[in-house]
Amino acid sequence: MTSALLITNNAYMRAEFDKIIAVTGFSLEVTAQPDVVQINNAQHIFLDPECSDFEMNHRMVWIVTSGPAGPTAWQCAARVNAQRIVSLPQDRSEITQALTKVSSRRARVTAFIPLVGGAGASTLAACVAGELSRISPSVVLIDCQSRGGGMAVMLGTERATPTTWHDLITADPHSFSMERLSSWNSLHYLPAPIGIKNTLGDEHIEIIKAIAMESTQLVLDCSSLDQMRTLEGLVDDVCLVVPNTLRAVALARASIEEFDSSMLTMGVVVRSVPGSALAEPLVAQTLELPLWASIPTDTRLVEVIEQGLGPVALRNGSHSRAISRLANYFMDQEVQLRAA
Repeated sequence: MTSALLITNNAYMRAEFDKIIAVTGFSLEVTAQPDVVQINNAQHIFLDPECSDFEMNHRMVWIVTSGPAGPTAWQCAARVNAQRIVSLPQDRSEITQALTKVSSRRARVTAFIPLVGGAGASTLAACVAGELSRISPSVVLIDCQSRGGGMAVMLGTERATPTTWHDLITADPHSFSMERLSSWNSLHYLPAPIGIKNTLGDEHIEIIKAIAMESTQLVLDCSSLDQMRTLEGLVDDVCLVVPNTLRAVALARASIEEFDSSMLTMGVVVRSVPGSALAEPLVAQTLELPLWASIPTDTRLVEVIEQGLGPVALRNGSHSRAISRLANYFMDQEVQLRAA
C-alpha cells in the first residue's frame, strides 16, 4: 500500500519530498493526475493547490504550497476538507514527523459476491472469516448488503446490540479503534443494513479504510459486482460464488461480461447443487475464472447456524476442507503482499 501520494507537477516540491522520503524511508508516489486506485491506496495525500481540478474524497489530505499559503490554497483546503495546510521548506519537519507515524499495516481485503441470488456467498463469507479468526489476529467481517439482518442470525447474536454502521458514521472516523466493533469469539464484525440500496457512500468507504488500517484480514460480504466500482483500489481479492446450475452459470457469465475485472484478482467458488451434472471445473472454465474451491450444499451447516453456534466449519467432510483451503489461500496472499 502506498504510504503517501504527492499530487503536483512542481519540480521544486517534488525535490523537497524526495528529501523527506529519504529520511522517513516511506514510499511516495508522485503524479499530477491521480486515478481512483492511487487515491484509495494512499494513507496521506499531499495536494498542490495548482493541481486540484478534480473531485476527491479522502480523510487525510494536506495542502502543500511552495512558500506562504494564499487564497487559492485556502479555497482548495475548504473544497477537499483538508486536515492541514503546510508550506515548503518551512514545514518540512512537520511533514516528516507525520510520515514517520504512518502505519504500513493494512488488512488483506477479500470481497465475497454472489453472482446470482441465493448462491450462499454470505454464509461462505462468514465461514471463511470465522476460520481466519482462528489462525490470524484482528479479523473483521463487514456486511455490505443493502438489506442486512442475516449476519446476526449466522453469528447467533440476534438478541445482542452490536455496533452498527450508523454508530461509526456518527463518530469521528479518525478516532476509530478495533474495540469499537462487536465480536463473536475472536471475530470482529460490523452488521448491515447500510440503507442506501447497493451503493456505498463516502462515509462508508472511510470506515472501511479505517478498519483496514487496524486489522490483518478484512472480509466484505457484498451484494453485487457493482459495489466493486466503489471499492476499487481497496479490495485485494474478489471471491465470486455461484451454484453449478445452467441458469445460474448463464446469469453469472452475463454479469461478469458487463464488468471490467482487469484491475482485480478474481476467482470463483462453485456451490455444488444436488442433482446437477455440471462439473465445477467446467463452470470456472465457462466463466473464464480460476476455480478457488468447490463447496457442497450441506443442510447440516444450516442446522449449526440455526442452533446459534455461529459460522463454524463442519467437523468433517469436503465443506470444512474447502473453508480451510480458502482461508489458507488468503493467508498466503497476505504473507506475499507483506513480503512484497
